[in-house]
Amino acid sequence: MTSWIESLESRQLLSAAPNLAATAGQLVFSGVMGASPPAQQIALKNTGSGKLAMQSISISGPNAGQFSVIMKRLPAKLGHGSSFKIKVAFKPTVEGVCTATLDVATNDPDMPVCSIPLRGLGAAGVFESNEPSLQHILNTLQIPVNVGDRDPSTNTLNGPGPSDEIPMQLMQKAGKGPVRIQTLASYSWDSKPVAQFGWYSPTQPAASLHKLFTILKGQSQQLNPKTSGATKFDPGAAIFGLYSTWPFQSHGPTYTQDGRNTWSSPGDPDHQHEVRFYPYKTPDGKTVANTYIAAVEEAFNSDYQDAVLVISNVKPFA
Repeated sequence: MTSWIESLESRQLLSAAPNLAATAGQLVFSGVMGASPPAQQIALKNTGSGKLAMQSISISGPNAGQFSVIMKRLPAKLGHGSSFKIKVAFKPTVEGVCTATLDVATNDPDMPVCSIPLRGLGAAGVFESNEPSLQHILNTLQIPVNVGDRDPSTNTLNGPGPSDEIPMQLMQKAGKGPVRIQTLASYSWDSKPVAQFGWYSPTQPAASLHKLFTILKGQSQQLNPKTSGATKFDPGAAIFGLYSTWPFQSHGPTYTQDGRNTWSSPGDPDHQHEVRFYPYKTPDGKTVANTYIAAVEEAFNSDYQDAVLVISNVKPFA
């Protein structure tokens, strides 16, 4: 039987244990083959009261060679509250989705090896046929949605074949609070800005557009591009659609309503259907209620990854 002294000593040892905490649950990169996008920094912090012994930092996994660690000499130990910063770089030599794991070995008794997922998307180059496909973009971001692409190795959405696409040209707010939009990717021409986004009411004149945000210049060929402006809005009970304008293109806005995309000629493979919607799913395949992927085509090459958005707190208007 454990004595109360042994129990007390056990609790004291536990309270003096080190604990490793990382500032990021995963790192996601995108880049062109043979080039390195900006490295990403991660801090490793000791949130426990005992000394944290840093033993090793390495990269493992199927595509470990596509990633590298940039750091100064590994510190022997970290005291309570102390942190150590490292950078992780991505330099793809292949196209498509790359996966690996950053492994940090310490004397943390609960987690001797902290494994941080690394994900990267390699592209053959920039613009048009060099760009990654919509399916590869979603696969990199661990969004298990089938876009119906018969050949995801090309930038074009070939087919499309059977997919998870849902009809959603107009929508309404689904619940309390604002509608929110997040930009997942932009693979388009680089303008200043790359594109501008907003919402509109189908009952108002075409000129009545409500501006929201822009994708900034220099952010046109990557995942998680930087934006400027409002990414949430409240349309109340109104029915609405989304629009985008692209300075590089001479045609007018791209709308979620097919009939408004009059710049798209009958010879275009998409002919007016320039925005595709899909349900948003978590990595384990669960559908998130009232949340959707919007894949935008602003040109004539049917790749549907000129902008990839997540819009939440909405429901389709039948």
